Amino acid sequence: MGKSGDTARVSVGMPLSHWLSLLVLLCVALAVRVYRIDSESIWYDESVTYMSLDCGSPMEFFRAEAVEDPLSVPVYFGSAYIWHSIGFTSIVGVRLLSVIAGMLGIVVIYLFGRRLFGHMGGMTAALCMSLAKLQIYMSQEIRNYAFTMLFAAVAMYALHEALQTDRRRWWVVNIVANGLLCLTHFLAAN
Repeated sequence: MGKSGDTARVSVGMPLSHWLSLLVLLCVALAVRVYRIDSESIWYDESVTYMSLDCGSPMEFFRAEAVEDPLSVPVYFGSAYIWHSIGFTSIVGVRLLSVIAGMLGIVVIYLFGRRLFGHMGGMTAALCMSLAKLQIYMSQEIRNYAFTMLFAAVAMYALHEALQTDRRRWWVVNIVANGLLCLTHFLAAN
């Protein structure tokens, strides 16, 4: 038995019960993100991106995207182009990229909350992010919003860890996450 009384632990030192509760929460979060995702109409800005995905090359795609959306930045749109190129060509298929980013954001928020306030704090933060209407909406868009939230959460978590541990790797993660954030949403650079 582990120190906390849990009968099983996984390799990163988190009790199996914590992993299972996070898994259940992620299943709920996934369910609310994909529920009726196919019935959601496509917005103008989504359609601009979606229509441009059929361009023959990445450079043609970025040119077409920049004409309609001059503030577009490369990380999300490049990822969407690659995602579309590997076979996720329907509107729902392209939206799944944002669903994945939103789900990863929940995991990062859990880890950050757990680090600050323990398992229950992490679960509370993850639950709030899982069920927040705005977070669900952002995770269903063919836009960069879920990526923005993911990179912002990683940057905050890495900054906290860098300040607490003074380990170089956390500073590197923070710099990379902030760089990706700036290349994902134009307001992140301000």
